[in-house]
Amino acid sequence: MKNSDGSDVHSILNHPIRRKILRLIAEKGYATFTDFKNSLNLKVGTLYYHLDNLGDFISQDDQKRYLLTSRGIEALKLMDRSEDITTTDETVLLKAFYGIGLKPIVDYILEKPKEFLPFGILIVFLLSYVTYLAELNTILLFFTESSVSLLSMVFILSFVRWFYIYLFIEIFCGLIFKRSIFSLGTLTGTLWAQFPLIFYVLLWRFGGVYRIGNDFFQLMFQLFFQIWLLLVITYVITKSKQLKIEKAFLISILIHYFNIVILQFII
Repeated sequence: MKNSDGSDVHSILNHPIRRKILRLIAEKGYATFTDFKNSLNLKVGTLYYHLDNLGDFISQDDQKRYLLTSRGIEALKLMDRSEDITTTDETVLLKAFYGIGLKPIVDYILEKPKEFLPFGILIVFLLSYVTYLAELNTILLFFTESSVSLLSMVFILSFVRWFYIYLFIEIFCGLIFKRSIFSLGTLTGTLWAQFPLIFYVLLWRFGGVYRIGNDFFQLMFQLFFQIWLLLVITYVITKSKQLKIEKAFLISILIHYFNIVILQFII
């Protein structure tokens, strides 16, 4: 679902203030600028910013009252279907999950996916470079000690990892859950989701983990960072595709499972 200016609807509705604006209008069929100021306690400039971002979800009548358009009503229905994603009555477990999934950072990134896209690309380049320095090879989510001699090949393999994650999410969310595909929020979020792997590579080589001769420990060490990666991916899916946590986590598990299947054919 796209807005008239081509922006991704899920990215627009990702911000709680915009969802509240739509709710306020829906309560009595219209809302005034004063209603928004009294209810939301925002500065005038901030309020106008969010109203502008809602685009053709809202319109104004002759009395300058804000109304929901047909697209705004559709957006409201979309919010209703995914309301349990952002409930305030969160369990301790869910709060812990959000914490591991870097919730505040992901929320901020997905609010402005276009602005953070270049930095996401830089993260992949940085991950590629430290992987090369650590003399590791990468097979999608997994790392091996069989080093790749060319830095350019490491860059290619790192972007193949990102593309695998991104394409998998878009295809399966589209086919299974009927979500719009090729959203900028998902693209940027999956780039940033690889940030935990930088810590893995740094600790592995430069933190001396590779010197520990226990294979089980090394396997658990890698698994820990893969789980962290999958939790971040899960939250990216939850926010960018407006899916329940359980459904988003299913997609993440499938990403990991198919990676294991691919490994069986490569190794």
